[in-house]
Amino acid sequence: MTPEDVVMNRVIFCLLGILIGRILRDMIWLKDIVDAFPFTEKIINWDKVKEIANK
Repeated sequence: MTPEDVVMNRVIFCLLGILIGRILRDMIWLKDIVDAFPFTEKIINWDKVKEIANK
């Protein structure tokens, strides 16, 4: 392997790590939103939201 190949492999693995980390972060965020929604649904006055939205 040439030194250029080693550098390119490191760059590729670094970018793959960043990509996988961002995807995992977003999946965890989505799971947290879904888990919190039942509580959010209970505390939000949906009639008031609809009233404000229709103004």
